[in-house]
Amino acid sequence: MDKADIIIAGGGAAGLSLACRLADSVELKDKNIIIIDKDSKSTNDRTWCFWEKDESYFESIIFHKWQNLRIDGDGEILTRNIKPYSYKMLRAQDFYQFAKDKIGNKKNIKWVHADITKIYTENDVAHVVTNDGEFTASWCFSSIPYQKIDKINNLYLDQHFKGWFIKTMIPTFNSKEAHFMDFRTPQMDETRFMYVLPYNENEALVEIAIFSRIHLSENQYQAIIEVYLEKHWNLKREDYDINQEENGNIPMTGASFKEVEGRTIYIGMAGGDTRSSTGFTFINIQRRVERIVKALEIGRNPGETSRFNRFQWYDKVLLRVLEEKTYPGEQLFMRLFKRNPIQRILAFLQGESRILMEIKVMQTAPLMEFISSAMSILMHSKIKRKD
Repeated sequence: MDKADIIIAGGGAAGLSLACRLADSVELKDKNIIIIDKDSKSTNDRTWCFWEKDESYFESIIFHKWQNLRIDGDGEILTRNIKPYSYKMLRAQDFYQFAKDKIGNKKNIKWVHADITKIYTENDVAHVVTNDGEFTASWCFSSIPYQKIDKINNLYLDQHFKGWFIKTMIPTFNSKEAHFMDFRTPQMDETRFMYVLPYNENEALVEIAIFSRIHLSENQYQAIIEVYLEKHWNLKREDYDINQEENGNIPMTGASFKEVEGRTIYIGMAGGDTRSSTGFTFINIQRRVERIVKALEIGRNPGETSRFNRFQWYDKVLLRVLEEKTYPGEQLFMRLFKRNPIQRILAFLQGESRILMEIKVMQTAPLMEFISSAMSILMHSKIKRKD
């Protein structure tokens, strides 16, 4: 049985972001750390996009960034400069290599390739059982989903997506402008949008994102992208190559996450770091792991770093509107972007806005639908407390 001070269960965005911060910490350089993941993390299996004002912790490996965003929908085109923000794309293969380089020369950090079968706490010690043996530590930080979300009694939508990295035969794109949300695809009584992230004149990530509980077949996702490219970019299937594909699903839910269980602290999507109304996760992960490392450095309980914030409430209100379809998603997002400076919306979605700014955003939302949503959530919360 291998013993450590810290185990990181799962080597994805959350686990490796935490590992990098731990590797940087002078105060924690003598702590023995084990990262456990069955995968070698060498493929470009996903892409993270986010916005921020300052240079990123991962700035040296940012693949591309934009300061101009375009939003299409409800018969209108909005083009916005987002300074002082930059919208950034980070590829998984670059992120994984960055993390490997960061921790590779640290004698106190070990990577174990194994399949995790069980995590539990016994006698105030975290235990991680794998197909390659059992490991113990003072703390385990796990990004492995541990609970099944009750989709009947909680707000819930999946954000499922399919994307193509394409290369066109002729110059097609403006690499200085990202199509952030393009609703010019049939909505099918759901919230659907395309986004196009060009990184040169001929290459871009083109992706369909859908907020719904029902997923599509591969052929259906493919057809949506093909029709969109032909109709709005004048690109027939023979006009471009697909160099790579990505797909995935982000649960958006109002369910409460049990972030701490014994000596295990859940991080990433498993720990509730996903914004439930939009699916944005990456920046929340960075904030969370920074708080965890600071707590460990000063000897505080790292499980006390997470706290309720008002943005969880805002997310639930917006998610209920989207799930119950009391106001069409396309019209809702276009309304918010039209009636607010884009910097205000980005700050709000990022969870870094001030109260006065949030009031201004709320004043531009569909009032009756949002009041009804808020009242429903309050009533549901009271019923839960009685139970």
